[in-house]
Formats: sequence, structure tokens, C-alpha cells
Amino acid sequence: MATHVSIEPGRLYPQPGYTVQIDKEGKWTATQIFLCHRTSAVALMPRPGTSHPEIGFISVSQVTVNFTEGDLAEITCQYAGAEEKENEKANAVYTMGLSLSEEPLLSHLRYKDLPQGEREAIQLIQSGKDKDDQGNKLRDKVTSVRGIEALAKIDRGQTSCYSPRVTWRESWVRNRPVEAEELNKIGNYKVTIKEGWVIERQPMTGDHPAVKFHMPGYDGKALDSIPKPEISMSVDDILWCRYQTDATGALTGTPEIIVDSSDKDGVHYYPRDPAGSGGEGDCYVKLLKLELDGSSPRVRVYQQSDIEHWAQLWTGENVGYGVEIYKEHEESVNIYKFRRVDGRGSYISDMPDAYTTEQIRVVKDNETARVIGNGKTGSRTWRDCDNNDVFKIEWNDGLITSTGHLYMLCGCDGHSNNSSNNA
Repeated sequence: MATHVSIEPGRLYPQPGYTVQIDKEGKWTATQIFLCHRTSAVALMPRPGTSHPEIGFISVSQVTVNFTEGDLAEITCQYAGAEEKENEKANAVYTMGLSLSEEPLLSHLRYKDLPQGEREAIQLIQSGKDKDDQGNKLRDKVTSVRGIEALAKIDRGQTSCYSPRVTWRESWVRNRPVEAEELNKIGNYKVTIKEGWVIERQPMTGDHPAVKFHMPGYDGKALDSIPKPEISMSVDDILWCRYQTDATGALTGTPEIIVDSSDKDGVHYYPRDPAGSGGEGDCYVKLLKLELDGSSPRVRVYQQSDIEHWAQLWTGENVGYGVEIYKEHEESVNIYKFRRVDGRGSYISDMPDAYTTEQIRVVKDNETARVIGNGKTGSRTWRDCDNNDVFKIEWNDGLITSTGHLYMLCGCDGHSNNSSNNA
């Protein structure tokens, strides 16, 4: 005899015989079917995130409602989740992927040790030039075995090479979402940037050009290469352009793109003194920073145009001493003429003549310029006819240090006393 069960509105009836699966990464999935009165289906169907009635660490990921004949509604719930583990990577799965890309010939490991001068000469030859700015033949600069080999390949039309890439993927399942601060530990982002120049401006002299253009590179590959170089960056990394200068501020070598999360202090060139040379330096320009906007990466841009470097180390000529430091500028040769701050005079005499001998000197004390007197220190005392002190004057380094009203009524001249220190 058949038994009929009444499906009451407002009640959810779980059905027996649900299925459970576990994959190799530790992910649990289950399918559970519920029945209810069709009028209560929308209100009673479990929402995503609802825990399984018997397996508490898995929850609803997807729900489907099928309205059947009569007053029944069949609700199918898909559950997913993972067990709580001390080591959540215990079941991690590692996969390897391979790819092949076309790269510039000089980026091949075979040519990674090419001298920088030869590399630049070959790149200029590739761009269609045959001489440098001074009129020298670029091919004469390529002398190494590897350089001659690379140049021969370029001459016959081989300008690129195939570069294999290996990508490792680590995957595992856990029962909590990824936090924003963890993204930096999962992997790197591949960043490409639009190429830009480092523009060097110098005073034009003779055949020397006033403006030079330098294309930065990354990992031995110019930014204007096709395809563009991919730069590996993590969250909070900063992209910098670094270039070196010589003692006159002129660029040396090729600017390069580097990745570093810390701030960089440039050691710029500097002139020690007019008679000496300057110092070499590293210049850093901050381009961009990779940050997080919630859980999504974003770029904070600092440099949006070409980098301009002014190598304006002025040329000076010391023309002696005088009242004003700056004297004149000779426009034809771009030389600034200046004077030094100086004090003169000889202090051999114990009583120098104030009208013919300078009483003030300027001396160098390490990095400090000190103004000093004539080195004379002493005192003079006047006494009355009864040998009583009535007036005294003191001086230190040529400067009178006595205070008060410095005047006296003369009398009994022969009783004055003079004390002096000429150290």
C-alpha cells in the first residue's frame, strides 16, 4: 500500500543520498537536494555561504530551483569548501607551463657579456646609422668575437631570436578568502611601460651636440623593442630609471630601468673647487609604484613624460681677490669670473700701522670660513700721581673689549702701565 507524505508550506525537506567528492588539491564538493512546497521555494532555498547540514566546513556555492508538477519544488544545492589544516599547502599542486617569444638578438644569453660600447654601436647600426656623433665608424668599435658574430647575423637579416619561458603555478584550496596583504606573496605582475627618452641637454661647444637622446633598457632590452620588455613587479615595488653621470654632469652608459621597493638617494655629480674635478654619480628618477586598491592592483604614476637631464656644470676662473665675489661672465666662452674671499697682511710688527697693514684676516677652518683679527691681545692701565689705577683699556685679537665710558683726565704721565700679549 503506497504511503503519501504531505509537503507543508514553510518547511524544507532534505533528501537522502547526497554525494561528496574530494580532489587532489583538498577541495571538497557536495550535492544536496531539498524538497519544499512551491510557494515557499524562494523563501526557503539556502543562500550561498550557508553551511551543509552535516558537513560544517563546506558551504553553498550555487543553488538551482526546479518547479515540478503539482505543488512541489526541488532545490539542488552545490557545496564547496576545505578542511581546516595546520599546513594549508599540504595538498598544493604544482604545474609548469612553457611559452616561446621572439626577442631582440642582443638579448640572447650568448651576447650578455658584450662590452657596453659594442652593444651600443650594434644597436645604432641596427637603427640605420654608420657613424657616431664624432664621425667615427661604428663598425670599428665592434672588435670582440661575439660582437662580430652578432653583427654578421644582423647583416644577413637575423635581428631576433626565440626565447623560451617557463611559468610555475602553485595552487591549493583553503577555507578562507585571500587577504589583500597576501597578494604580494603569491606572485609577480608582468608590467610593460610606454617607452620614453632620457634627454640630455648640454651647452653646445664646437661639434658637440646640445641635445642627446638616450633610450633606457631593462634587463639588456631597450624599452622601444618589439615586443616590449616585461618587467616583473610585486605590490609596493617602485619602478626607477637609473643613469650615471661623470664629473661634468654628462651621461655615461645607457640608462636602465630597475625595480626596488625602497627609496633611492641619488649621488649626483658635484664640483669640489674650480681647480679640481667633480664627482661621478648615480641619478634616480621615480617612474611608478604598484599598489593595491582593495584587492585589485593599481599603478601610482610619478613620471608621465620624458626625463630631462641638464648637464650645466659651470666653468669658472679665479681672478684674485676683491670686494665682490662675482666679477663678470664671458659669453663667448661661457666662463664665469669670480674672486675669492681673502684677507691679506703681515703681522710681524708688534704695532702694525693701521693705515698700511690690514688688521682683519679670513682663514679656512675645515669647511668654515672664519674672520679673525691681528692676533694682538693685551691691556693698558693709567694711574694718578698717588699710583692709584684710574683707567684701563683691554683688547683681544685686536678688538677692544673694555666696557663703559672710555675717556680719562690726563695727569702724571710717567705713571702709566702697559701690559701686552703678542701671541
